[in-house]
Amino acid sequence: PVAALDGGPDGLDVVRRVIDAAARVLAPGGVLLVELGGEQDVALAPDLDHAGFTEPWTWHDDEGDLMGLAARRPPLNPGLSCEPCASIRLLTPLDNRDGRQM
Repeated sequence: PVAALDGGPDGLDVVRRVIDAAARVLAPGGVLLVELGGEQDVALAPDLDHAGFTEPWTWHDDEGDLMGLAARRPPLNPGLSCEPCASIRLLTPLDNRDGRQM
């Protein structure tokens, strides 16, 4: 569909729709991750703020180019705060609650 391919004047219309949808469906404390480049993190800062996301965090490649952004929905308990990616981890075959091989 054209809507998925046309990012609008600055190329960020689709990402803005993702931010708005994530604000509605992510659980409190949930993290939004988006792949970005250039100066898109700066361009999206007002949208993230307006949607209620906090703790924006970006990551870059070895040359220092922007690769992505993470932002958190505020937790229900505002006293709880942490680096957005601290709670993000990859599951391995041995990573489960009771220690059995998965």
